[in-house]
Amino acid sequence: MRKFKKRMKAHARIILTIWILLTIIILLTLSSCSNYDYWDTNWNFNYAHITMANGEIISGKVQQWRDYEDGDQLQVKIDGTTYLVHSSQCTLIYDPTIEPWYEDEY
Repeated sequence: MRKFKKRMKAHARIILTIWILLTIIILLTLSSCSNYDYWDTNWNFNYAHITMANGEIISGKVQQWRDYEDGDQLQVKIDGTTYLVHSSQCTLIYDPTIEPWYEDEY
C-alpha cells in the first residue's frame, strides 16, 4: 500500500508540473496576441505627427486613435479630421504638459 501511495504522489507531482508549464505557455502565448508590448502598457497619446504622401506634416491633439490588428494602419483623428495612415508615417506622443482634447473645445 505504501508503494501505491508513493507512486500516486509522484504521479500527482508530474501532473501538477505539466499543468503549471502548460499554464505558463498559454499565458505567454495569449499575452503576445495583442498589439502592444506586454510590459509597456501606456496607451494614452495626446499628440501626433502625421506625414502625408505629399510630404505635408500634420500635427495636433489626438481626439481618437485606433490600431488595426490585421495590418500596420493607424486611424488618427486630429481636429475633427480622421486620417488613415501607415504606422511608419505617424508618431503618437504622450506629453503630460499638453492638455487633453475635449469635445467642448470646439
